[in-house]
Amino acid sequence: MKDDLADAINAGIKRGGATVIPAFAVERSQELLYLLGELQDEKRIPVVPIYIDSPMAIEVLGIFREYTALLGERAKKGFLTLPNLHVASTAEQSKAINRTPGPLIIISSSGMATGGRVVHHLAQRLPRADSTVLLVGYQAVGTRGRQLQEGSTHVKIHGEKVPVRAQIRTVHGFSGHADANDLMAWMQNFIRPPLRAFAVHGEPEAARAFADRLEHELGWKVEVPRYLDTFQLPAPAKW
Repeated sequence: MKDDLADAINAGIKRGGATVIPAFAVERSQELLYLLGELQDEKRIPVVPIYIDSPMAIEVLGIFREYTALLGERAKKGFLTLPNLHVASTAEQSKAINRTPGPLIIISSSGMATGGRVVHHLAQRLPRADSTVLLVGYQAVGTRGRQLQEGSTHVKIHGEKVPVRAQIRTVHGFSGHADANDLMAWMQNFIRPPLRAFAVHGEPEAARAFADRLEHELGWKVEVPRYLDTFQLPAPAKW
């Protein structure tokens, strides 16, 4: 993951424009800052301006900085003294980023490019061939991030069709979720199984596969709901 991130960042910097990273505001943005700081220290990427442009991500960064005593030395340096880090707290500061020449890195939410300030950066940077959009999280079906990941030549932003001339890259390995084995290990410790379980998160194929594991390994009754399905649930028994 870290090697792939370094390759993608270096390729974006070489193109000379902005590398826009749609990122979830809580922990994903801070994890990226940590890794970018490490890569800079290791001389694996050049030092270029890094902008974090998400009010929530900036607020969470403040919490990380407040509790640096609980973090390792590398994290302290990354969150406190990263010399090329800029925060865009106001709308005016956010807009000013798009007047800044590259190369530069913009970390902004939302992570699937469905809303938030990153949408404004995409509207400005997607039509430019020197830009890079770096996807570092799961992109759900139907989201703007998924459209970019699947090679769309245009995306709709604020009611307008925006051409995609930027390079689109994906770095896998970032995840804030437990995997199937972790979930199974947790569920095996239930005192008793639920009356019914529902697999509702993820692609339909993955949800069905996980439901099958629950049914065969734990003997649970599991449903994989489809759009507009309804279910009648019995009243819960008293514990």
